[in-house]
Amino acid sequence: MKAKYKEKFDRYILSIGMIVKNEEKNLRACLEALKPLREAVPSELIIVDTGSEDATIQIAKEYTDKVYSFEWINDFAAARNYGVDRATGKWFMYLDADEQLAFPDELIQFLNTESEWKQYCTADITIHNFLNKEKDQYTEFLGTRIFRMDTRNRFYGAIHEVPMNIAPIKKLLKSRLDHYGYLYETDEEKERKFQRNNILLEIELEKKPDDLRLICLYAASCPDEKRMDLLEHGRELAKKNPEHYYFPNVYWRTARELTRLKKYEQVVELAEEYNQLTTQEHVGEIELVYHLVNANYYLERYEELLAACERYLDLYNRYQDGSLIEQDNACDECERVYPAAYHSIYPQMAYALEGLGQYEEAIDSLLKCDLNNVDQRTDAFCILLIVKAVCEAERLDWLIKADEWVNRLQLSDERTQEYVMNFVDVYLQKADVFDFYTEEIECDSVFADLLQVGNAIEGTNWTKVTQRLEECPTQLRKYGIIAAFLALKNKKRLCISQSVNAEMIQQWNIRMAERTIDLHKPLLEYLSYANEKNIREMSDYFWTVDLEINVLRRCEEEYRLPLAKHLINDFSWYINHLYNKDILTPEGICVLPSAHRFAYWCGQALASREQGDTSGYIKLLGEASRACPEMAKVAKLLIQEVRDNDETLKAQREQQELAKKIKGIIEGMILAGNKEDAQSILAQYELIAPGDPDIPSLKAAVLQQPALSET
Repeated sequence: MKAKYKEKFDRYILSIGMIVKNEEKNLRACLEALKPLREAVPSELIIVDTGSEDATIQIAKEYTDKVYSFEWINDFAAARNYGVDRATGKWFMYLDADEQLAFPDELIQFLNTESEWKQYCTADITIHNFLNKEKDQYTEFLGTRIFRMDTRNRFYGAIHEVPMNIAPIKKLLKSRLDHYGYLYETDEEKERKFQRNNILLEIELEKKPDDLRLICLYAASCPDEKRMDLLEHGRELAKKNPEHYYFPNVYWRTARELTRLKKYEQVVELAEEYNQLTTQEHVGEIELVYHLVNANYYLERYEELLAACERYLDLYNRYQDGSLIEQDNACDECERVYPAAYHSIYPQMAYALEGLGQYEEAIDSLLKCDLNNVDQRTDAFCILLIVKAVCEAERLDWLIKADEWVNRLQLSDERTQEYVMNFVDVYLQKADVFDFYTEEIECDSVFADLLQVGNAIEGTNWTKVTQRLEECPTQLRKYGIIAAFLALKNKKRLCISQSVNAEMIQQWNIRMAERTIDLHKPLLEYLSYANEKNIREMSDYFWTVDLEINVLRRCEEEYRLPLAKHLINDFSWYINHLYNKDILTPEGICVLPSAHRFAYWCGQALASREQGDTSGYIKLLGEASRACPEMAKVAKLLIQEVRDNDETLKAQREQQELAKKIKGIIEGMILAGNKEDAQSILAQYELIAPGDPDIPSLKAAVLQQPALSET
């Protein structure tokens, strides 16, 4: 009997077994991927069809003459074992039509080295279940897909069938099976597959309701309303048997369901329970800790979040070097060991560090994130986190790191601009903290140069920096607004007239006026200095006039009048130097934009005021208001100032007239000898006008003049 058995398995080293049904869209790619293995290792291909109605069988026969039909009896293990019974190789390997073998060299070397493979009974191979077409998101697990035929190994389980994992086990970590079966073309296709699996799992669970393996497998695809009760039952079973190879699986699946239900406190309690029940470090704990990270993030528990992030990174790195217990990973996938999941932890860690006030560590954590392995939600979160950390730490020099980080994203221009403007907002809102940075910046970017100027570092040349900015249109679009703000703050000329158009300047000014706290203060200081030193030229006037208009619309009431006075002086100067004098007449300006007509009439009003013609000043400001209704508030503000001043003068004149009358009455009483009445009225007047210089002489006159009764 032994001789016959040995003779049967002497021809091939490997038998490759498959069961298929209606797989014409996948089968050819699967079989083509097997060619390098089949050409390098003596092997046979056994395909068992369970009722295909498409071209599956025809495609299969192009690659092997061992194509069999098997009547489907709702039992995947039975179909697999039908193929095993027809195998003649020393080893048996199975896969599905929606899988493709990748990097076969390690597997080939193992099978072609008899002295090595004789040491093992089964072999586990890495399997990637791809979750998106870009293939950058996937679950990963070690599947027992290869076993020695002389071990009499068989498949068991009507659904999600597996062979026994018989030790000693070879781990093939470099060769891989790529599974595309989770890339459903439609929701209907996904639902059909789940329903098929669920029917078989429900039948099995009726027979074995306490089977942890079946509980976990059904939890992966069962209706949402059944999942929590199912997992709670599995959890009670797992508590009694922490050594069970599905023990970690029950806990991480429960954590995932609690996360879906947003029951974050319960996720934390579940993780604590898990740690109390076992000290062993399984691969499945990676998934559990991943959900613990998310729970602490939503609960805003920064210390606990930081600890969970550090635990995840440690487990992930140890998974990569193979030092974790992988028994559970050999029976089901671990869903959080792909690079995108790993790199999403660094932003979570940065969030915790930022919440703990460790801003520099938060930035460093973000910079460890591989930007090629994060999704758009994550990189947007990172940008906002960087901005917040920079803002809270009041360290604008960190924006250099942040700027480099964003540039590495290589996003579309639109998104890059959006993120860069977040930096600009911080830069402007925290403009009063430039002094925090005093060290040399070892960065040859225009942005770094701007920071140096902003911090008034000696040896920086403003003109040179702005010239460099002008020579690079991309940098100008990104950082021109910062240059404009620094020119304002440091009382410098903008100096980038060649490449900057009017629309660009207007956009800068609107954003500065909207986002910057107390912009009127540096603006008023700049205008006073610019007028005193006469540093502005035409382009500077355009910039400052437009900025004055934007700030006037948003600043506090007390600053509007000073800005309005600067505005009409600057705007009228600009218009008088922009146009030919022949145009600047009441008749000629009708062709000008309304704002420019406003400026013309403001210039005429100022000329009238210089000549002492207050009524002419008011009248011409009225013309300015009618010429440009959008600027009417400015004109009304200036007109009201004149009227307020006139009312004050009128009140002063009325007081003077009244004082004169009172003093005349007192003098009359003195001359008439009515001393007592004169003295009484004088005392009351002194209370009203204690500073009147005539009071001492009136007092002296009252004391010297004799009463009428004495004469």
